[in-house]
Amino acid sequence: MTVLFRPASSGGLETIKFFVEEAKCAVDARTKEGLSAFDRAHECHQSECALYLWRKGAPSVRSRSSKVQINHRRIYCINGPQHMEGATMGMIGSKIYLADTESHRIYSADIESIAPVNLLSLHELTLPDPATASSRSFNPNRKGPLLELLSPTEIRYGGSEADWSNSIIADWAITPQDNFAYFEVTINHGGATLPEVAIGIGTDALDPEESLPGWQDGSWGFHSDDGSFFCGEGWASMSLRTHQGGTMGMGFIRSSSEIFITANGQFLGVGCILSPDSALQNLYAMVGIRTRGTSVSVNFGQHPFKFDFIVDSLSFSSRKYISRRPPEQEGLFSTKNATFYWVDVDNIISLKADSKKLQAHRIKYPDGAPDMFADSYQTAMIDHKIWLLSLAENTRSNIFPLFKIWSIDLTNFEAQYHIVDSSHLKKDIPETLSEYLNAHDGKIYFINPPEQSSFYFDSRDLSIHEITFNNSATSYISTYYVDGNLLTGSRPWELPYGAISFSIFEDGDWKSLRQSGPPVRSRYEDCACSYKNHLIILGGARNEHIHPDLDIITFEKPSEAAADAGSSGLSFLLTPAGASLSDIALLFNDGKTLALHKSVLYARSERFRSLLAASLDQSTTLRIDFPYEPFFRYIIEYIYHDSIDLISESIPAQQLAAVLDEWVPEHSLRACEHICLTRVISPSIMPSDLLRLLNDSYQPDITIKVGESLLCAHKAILVARSEYFRAMLLGGLSEASQKEIVIPDVDGNVFEVILRYIYTGEVDATQFEDIVVDVIVAASLFRIEGLIRQLESIIAHNLDPSNVESLLELAVAHNFERLKASCTQMLDSPTAVF
Repeated sequence: MTVLFRPASSGGLETIKFFVEEAKCAVDARTKEGLSAFDRAHECHQSECALYLWRKGAPSVRSRSSKVQINHRRIYCINGPQHMEGATMGMIGSKIYLADTESHRIYSADIESIAPVNLLSLHELTLPDPATASSRSFNPNRKGPLLELLSPTEIRYGGSEADWSNSIIADWAITPQDNFAYFEVTINHGGATLPEVAIGIGTDALDPEESLPGWQDGSWGFHSDDGSFFCGEGWASMSLRTHQGGTMGMGFIRSSSEIFITANGQFLGVGCILSPDSALQNLYAMVGIRTRGTSVSVNFGQHPFKFDFIVDSLSFSSRKYISRRPPEQEGLFSTKNATFYWVDVDNIISLKADSKKLQAHRIKYPDGAPDMFADSYQTAMIDHKIWLLSLAENTRSNIFPLFKIWSIDLTNFEAQYHIVDSSHLKKDIPETLSEYLNAHDGKIYFINPPEQSSFYFDSRDLSIHEITFNNSATSYISTYYVDGNLLTGSRPWELPYGAISFSIFEDGDWKSLRQSGPPVRSRYEDCACSYKNHLIILGGARNEHIHPDLDIITFEKPSEAAADAGSSGLSFLLTPAGASLSDIALLFNDGKTLALHKSVLYARSERFRSLLAASLDQSTTLRIDFPYEPFFRYIIEYIYHDSIDLISESIPAQQLAAVLDEWVPEHSLRACEHICLTRVISPSIMPSDLLRLLNDSYQPDITIKVGESLLCAHKAILVARSEYFRAMLLGGLSEASQKEIVIPDVDGNVFEVILRYIYTGEVDATQFEDIVVDVIVAASLFRIEGLIRQLESIIAHNLDPSNVESLLELAVAHNFERLKASCTQMLDSPTAVF
């Protein structure tokens, strides 16, 4: 193993620098599995380490990237499976079937019925009223000595020691009579961009001086540095890491005993279901820090939460089936007759999806055939046959590579035995066949790391065919067939429960897929099936304490026409319509001229701010002593799009990184993640960039009169980020040629909130609590859906019997569905306190 491998896994950037710069270790050295330190850092989401190695010459995954992208949703399962050890999963049409041999239950659900649901309404939960929440704080007598209590709800790691775990426990308990608890922790600042902070729930047995939440029995914790959920000896990857400025949340639902996790207002899934004994104890909120100089603040409900409690959900139905003992082998599902099958010693055990009783069918062996179970087989199903494949004992000698193959016909349960020659394969055959394989179109695929043979078995003529590719992969590889595409999902070789990286087979090689959303974490057994262009995975970890997730992964090519209107970026301004608002031309030394926007350049780049100031800000041209091609076009692309797409480009990426360092150093890290990684980890700074532009009031070109207020703004930003103003200023209306426009029937203070949201996409409700109802009405007028969703949660947080009826009328009048549901819940339960 290369010495760079372990620090690349854990984020030891300084250690990597020492080995590379002082010890002169090769950055492209590989393990026996074919992994480089860059690959390992990339798999473990250690972007700083990966980018350092890449800048030092390690090959990136960019050259192996596909235009296909992954959009990922984590689904909240209602009445779904809890501990699915040894589960079998199948699909007919849009309906999922799951057979659990441990609980003897079959679960079913229709993927097309996935819909948003309010967790509070679903479980009849209530949030504490702000007055009650404001009385909650940390317990100064239950904290580690290195933590400083700055206020009742703010702590800082004040010791000189680094990496010494200290925790603090709340002064209030979640008693067995409490139906619900939720709190959030925001990482304010500290000595590290990526501090280690843990949010958790547990009994008062946790030693706050020596541990973080989740590391001791009786506590459950979510950690910011690696996005993992811990529960004593069990753990599972839940998310990406949470950076400085990020917010983590944890909730406990008493009726279902579920602990769920959120990050920056996004639902990450249910971490675990507590045992009955644990769920009935007094539980306490707790926070731990392991990074020097880091401070955090906690919101126990005294302020509106970032999480709005709206999650995508899927409701399952289930029933028990009769079984004296569970089958010992992994199951298979037949889409031909909606039946589960298990090969169990001399029998085929079957269970129809609509039946309650297992059936045993005696396998009919041919005379003189060897014992089927003398070897370890991998199984697959094609049409009406189960195939069992194994290597002959002398295969490893490479003298006579053979496959031993059984096929069992499910129409009569007759077995056939086959010997298949594979001596024509060019690379070594693995010592054991791939644990994860996929059958499609009569073929069974075996995908392995590149130093070993990958191949498929064609059941129609009993032949073996090699598949060659060059990219590196990990030892744990699953194979899927989705929407006509052959895909693989791979995990870190020593972490079979970690996040999955996906690849697609294109043009004779495997290409990495770019991903968004929380990372997919898969069960060891890889319970998965496909529907249209979706891959459905029952995710989790092979641990009885970790709750399974249901992940919907959608594979799609990016649409060139997608998401201009209302985009969080400024992409629209690079279209011909957006270019009509240009107020400056960049003249490059290769003769290229580009029409751009001063407001955008000023907001997004310190270098451009200096150049604009040097040109006295009034010039309509700006000379750039640099060629536009091949590098500078990507500088402009990032400034406007907040991303870079180098797929299928032959540009020298390391040289581009150097240009990024020179011209936009504030964006260099995140831009390079776009270039050479499949997942962008660093947060965008576009909101703060555009807020600076608004606060500085740099060369505004339009005045908005709202009541008695006059507000200065920039046409380019309004048009790029608001459909309402795009229609007004570019749609042929009289306002398009006016320097001042009038917004009637809206208060000036209200519109200031709207304008700030248009620029930043963010809202701080504590700044306008007294006008929040007016703001949501205005947001409806300006068709700002993101702001409406946030404000619905804020208003619901402050519902009480004195305002619920009037707010219900408001919700009905403006189609605020989330607010309507919250009001209805309160009216249906008049004793509830929000």
